[in-house]
Amino acid sequence: MNALIKTSIAILAMAAPPAMGVRKPATSGTLNERRWQEATVRPEWIIPLDKAVARYRRDRVRYSAIERQRKNGVPAPVVFALHGRESGWDFTCHLHEGSPLTHRTRFIPKGRPVTGEPPFTFEQSAEDALYVLKHENRVDWRSTDSALTAIEAYNGTGYLRFHPEVPSPYLWSGTTLYQRGKYVADGRFSATAVDRQPGCAAILMRMRDRGLPLPFQP
Repeated sequence: MNALIKTSIAILAMAAPPAMGVRKPATSGTLNERRWQEATVRPEWIIPLDKAVARYRRDRVRYSAIERQRKNGVPAPVVFALHGRESGWDFTCHLHEGSPLTHRTRFIPKGRPVTGEPPFTFEQSAEDALYVLKHENRVDWRSTDSALTAIEAYNGTGYLRFHPEVPSPYLWSGTTLYQRGKYVADGRFSATAVDRQPGCAAILMRMRDRGLPLPFQP
């Protein structure tokens, strides 16, 4: 092989795009912004998340109605991601923490909604969880950092405060950023436990990859 051919091959190799599913490390932005740019969905989660995306397409009208409950309401894809984490997309359970709508919430936050009488509708529960209790309509959902911060805070900030070396599985489980480490009970952390649910970021990434628009930067 002569020198000219070798040089041409080297130039083409340098110009080639990175392999599908591989992202270049982010060099700027907040921690959440860098993580969002760097993370990819793990291959073993592709099929389960594609099934979830199909579920969202089927039920999108319900999530969009919850978004419209307030001005600057929580975007429908985010409501869907939270619903997946809290109750596996079960419309008979509270969005707060996954207990049945036939009673007020039984876990943290306990006793919600404080007004009205059970059984509640999913939409009533969602309004209480997102807007009455959490005031999520005050979040700048167009900002990647603000959106991901709000999603993590919905579950709690224990990882950020006490285990910053572990990307919160509530967000990052199912992505290349998360390996192990999990709160297995309120206030009880295990460094070896592995979260078995896809995180909200993984759900949103797969929605984006399947052509669904997100409120913040892709």
